[in-house]
Amino acid sequence: MNFLYHAHSGLRYLVLLAALAAVIALAYALATGRAGRAARILAATFTGLLDLQVLLGIGLVMSGDLPDAAVGHLVMMVLAVVAAHGASVLGKRSSTERREQVVRLVGIVLALGLIVGGIMAIGRSVLGSMPMSVASLTAPVRRDTASVARGHALLAATRDSLPRHVGNVLRCTSCHLDDGRKPDGLPWIGVLTRYPQYRSRNDAISTIEDRINDCFERSMNGTPLAGDSRDMRDMVAYMASLSGSAPAGDSAVAAGVPVLQPLGPDTTRGAQVFASTCVACHGDHGQGTAVATPLWGPGSYNIGAGMARLRTAAAFVRHNMPFGNPTLTDQQAFDVAAYVNSRPRPDLPGKEHDWPRGDAPPDVPYHTIASSAAPAGDTSR
Repeated sequence: MNFLYHAHSGLRYLVLLAALAAVIALAYALATGRAGRAARILAATFTGLLDLQVLLGIGLVMSGDLPDAAVGHLVMMVLAVVAAHGASVLGKRSSTERREQVVRLVGIVLALGLIVGGIMAIGRSVLGSMPMSVASLTAPVRRDTASVARGHALLAATRDSLPRHVGNVLRCTSCHLDDGRKPDGLPWIGVLTRYPQYRSRNDAISTIEDRINDCFERSMNGTPLAGDSRDMRDMVAYMASLSGSAPAGDSAVAAGVPVLQPLGPDTTRGAQVFASTCVACHGDHGQGTAVATPLWGPGSYNIGAGMARLRTAAAFVRHNMPFGNPTLTDQQAFDVAAYVNSRPRPDLPGKEHDWPRGDAPPDVPYHTIASSAAPAGDTSR
């Protein structure tokens, strides 16, 4: 249904263009007193395109692929169709050609106003493709109960549910604790308020789907999903169900884990912390157990994952480990994070192309082409 959505959304450009052309032609005919044959053709073209757009919208509603906010949009668009057709019928019944032109012009202007209102009702800009509110931060988010429940299941049992896309034994909730609801545990609450966003790692605007696929390729050491797949849509639906109470633009609620002041790590001390605190759950060699995931080796995240960065891992450890009773100091968190990330783990082909502007953060554990070419001291981020 993603094709249907984009066809419906993209058709608005033709509808708006036809409306403006018809308005100009009718205004010209009225001003000059000339026959309005061209204006009638343009008015009919506008009405036909508007009919098609509304039919596509009805198809989306029937498929369940539109969010609740689209109800107001659909109502406005149907009223626009009524205005356009009503003007056409009344125009044909007018006693003079001039009166017909006036009726058609008023009807199209009214329809055009309703169209603009309908577009804004779902938080989109009239001409731009960038959403203006949380309701349309991605392709339409399905929030029905079945979609949310399925998305939750995929995120909680990712390897079992999507084995072709997961290359290790992790699942999404290995890092996003309590099913993405734990404060300081990389929560998904409010995450939809943060996307689309610019990300310097790939020097591009990323959608929530892009961000999820980053995790599949890096944290899950796997392969990306199709952005318009049912699996992706359902995972986004679950995240949306957690984000409903977060105000648009409020990134604080979805900030993840509080940042720690960087400290100099010591892997020898980190090995001691690991032996005394972590092996009971993660195993003597970080291979994981029945109760906790692998921290290194082929079953863990690859070197391109966010958790492979010292600051990210240290902050996560400090606020969440030992699980259920985080008691480590900031220094111990940095030490054990440095130890864990010093151990062997899967590679990520192409990682050298990350941060193409040369602004890789100082704790990125691999060489990047742009950063090596950047002037000294240009890696402050």
